[in-house]
Amino acid sequence: MPDSYLAFISFGSSLGSIPEQIMRLTTAREHINTQLAPVIYSSSLYTNPPAGGVARNNFINSACAIHTQHSPVATLRFMLDLETTLGRHRTSGVSTGEDRCLDLDILLIFAIHPPHHLKLIEISSTTLHVPHPRLTQRSFMWWPLIEVIDSPPLDYLNSKLKLNPKPKSLLQPLWHQVHQHKIAHQSNWFYKKCPW
Repeated sequence: MPDSYLAFISFGSSLGSIPEQIMRLTTAREHINTQLAPVIYSSSLYTNPPAGGVARNNFINSACAIHTQHSPVATLRFMLDLETTLGRHRTSGVSTGEDRCLDLDILLIFAIHPPHHLKLIEISSTTLHVPHPRLTQRSFMWWPLIEVIDSPPLDYLNSKLKLNPKPKSLLQPLWHQVHQHKIAHQSNWFYKKCPW
């Protein structure tokens, strides 16, 4: 059994004014930090057009890392409840790419096994898929994730817990898929960093 988990969560919003979207993402992050697990680091905010579906508005996206004792299923359940609390109403179990006030996704989860071994978790069920099935196809997920994984606080956690291997080294197989989908160099023109 893992001692704990290192989880990477994606935030998105496309409804309301930009200040309202940023406030909603900030509120979601604070709920996660105070009620689920400490937030180790949050990425910048990125703006981008919708990625297909019926959405018409630009999205604001971000990502964060948490170190949690909760299982992946419990983390997902918390996130779905938080979406509802902050105003999201799901019309069906399947997303049609519609605009939404809040969208939370688990991008990756690593299990931390005694003494300090890190292992990427892979789950494919009716309710949870990790790594996120479209992670390597969506720049608005991938680039915030890389920013978080490269952050000094995550380096500090790696050193403190003496994690082996490091999270970034476990992402190498995904890099190949990113390059296949040609999203590796889009950030220069696709995104605008915002403070939060």
